[in-house]
Amino acid sequence: MKVDILITFNDLDEYKGGVSKDLRCVDQLKKLINSIEKNFKYDYEIYTFYSRKLSDELIGYFGSVSNLVFDPEEIGMNRISAYRKNTNGDFSLILDTDILVLNNPNFYTDSEFYAKKSGNKMVSIKTWKEICKVVGIDYSGEMGINNGCLFISNKIKNDLYNCLVKYKPIVKKIIENNKESDHFDDQVLMSILMKKYSNGYFNENINYYTNNNNKIDEETVEILHYLGKNGMSNPHLRKIINKY
Repeated sequence: MKVDILITFNDLDEYKGGVSKDLRCVDQLKKLINSIEKNFKYDYEIYTFYSRKLSDELIGYFGSVSNLVFDPEEIGMNRISAYRKNTNGDFSLILDTDILVLNNPNFYTDSEFYAKKSGNKMVSIKTWKEICKVVGIDYSGEMGINNGCLFISNKIKNDLYNCLVKYKPIVKKIIENNKESDHFDDQVLMSILMKKYSNGYFNENINYYTNNNNKIDEETVEILHYLGKNGMSNPHLRKIINKY
């Protein structure tokens, strides 16, 4: 199985979710790539997506990474744009930058779309139901997923892109009208669109994250999501992050 690894980022000191002052988005990206090169055992290529011009330093760095595909002139790309990119693998692994691959992931491949459950607290039940109705998906209670790590069959990627382009403006309007935070608009929409395809959930060691200072087992966690500055504030996670 060949996996296309899609990573979106920008060379920013701060972004909406907040980053640690000593771990910028680009620093996160480099650590993620280091962890992939060390621990990801599938056949793979890495694709990066960015909306701002790359620095000369970053162009040089990308050129030094094997299995990394990038075009320094291809700017103006956002997270949704990643889904329209033609790639030649079997599945796409879409990642936030605040992630590390600690061990080779045990992916399931029987379904078209895999994610981690995250509950429904992103928006109100009223908003969930309104968006489900627009998309044409029955509301089924706990639907929320975490958008930071997704594993998607390339067979559905183009259709998923078209759905994201079609429904995102509508979803933003519904959330705005209901006076709720738009921080999770992409995540809510993706949670609902997942139900259009055959789907399943990761094993507990993929997209593993913790909001407290508990230690994690580096021998069993496969993909760690350290949640940006939250991870850097956890002494145990900080040590793991700094290994890469």
